[in-house]
Amino acid sequence: MKEDFLHYLWKHRLFRFLEVKTTHGELLKIISPGYHNQDAGPDFKQAVIQIGNMKWAGDVEIHLKSSDWYRHQHHLDEKYRSVILHVVYEHDGEVERQKGEYFPTLEMKSYVPAGMYERYCELMRTPETICCENYLPKMDALHLNATLSTMVMERLLRKQQRILEMVAQCQNDWNEALYRQLAIAFGFKTNAVAFELLAHSLPYKILQKHADALPQVNALIFGQAGLLNEEPLDDYQRQLKYEYDYLRYKYQLAPIELYHWNLLRLRPSNFPCVRLSQFAAILHKIPNMMSLLLEDVSAESLRQFFSVEADAYWHYH
Repeated sequence: MKEDFLHYLWKHRLFRFLEVKTTHGELLKIISPGYHNQDAGPDFKQAVIQIGNMKWAGDVEIHLKSSDWYRHQHHLDEKYRSVILHVVYEHDGEVERQKGEYFPTLEMKSYVPAGMYERYCELMRTPETICCENYLPKMDALHLNATLSTMVMERLLRKQQRILEMVAQCQNDWNEALYRQLAIAFGFKTNAVAFELLAHSLPYKILQKHADALPQVNALIFGQAGLLNEEPLDDYQRQLKYEYDYLRYKYQLAPIELYHWNLLRLRPSNFPCVRLSQFAAILHKIPNMMSLLLEDVSAESLRQFFSVEADAYWHYH
């Protein structure tokens, strides 16, 4: 059996997920499996589960055996500190995330339907680009269209619910909610969590006070991202650090940890420093985003408003 099969089961919840329990016999509810992470770090990010009466949000790591956690040396990697659930096919021993710190484990072996692995292998062996291509013509057209329509509506409702939950978290401050949502979008999937943590650590009202000074906005963004903790290497970094040290003390800010940022397998235009610089440029250019969106503006106008470039420094670094 391959680990990819377990990824497939977890991602699509193709197991008896309504009746699962942890290896300690605790009831486990899978609210959201999270998104499949193809970069360094845990296999699934931003998952939401409930164990007993406690709801958890974080990452999920998947292995064939529990002991693979040590074999892959995840206990030595800070990226795995956010794991809330260890999903394994076979539980062959307790696992410590760190010294004396355990986390729940789900053993999948008894929850996988018979014949599922064989059907999975058959689908993966098909030469077609879309694995289920041969199955689609056999489906009733009415049923297929109804399924697609339902999926579209469910996706829109999920997005709506996430936004309303974010507005509630921001005490009905739509500017703050929009700022956080924009930050998540700038991170794409790879660095969405890091950007969201950054936005949580740096309230929008603070940025608005300095929106007219781009160097200060840059300093706040890069500083809170945890990128100004080292000794500066040149004048650009020195200026950012000088500004940030003063603003950090003034507002009693605490930067996020550097390990939250994923740096592997990224196109140059998606590298975190470039995206952070673009994000700062947007906040400098549009100090009151919600007011802009409430105006009667065209799609083309919005494209122009949100069309910014990173600092020239990042063209060469």
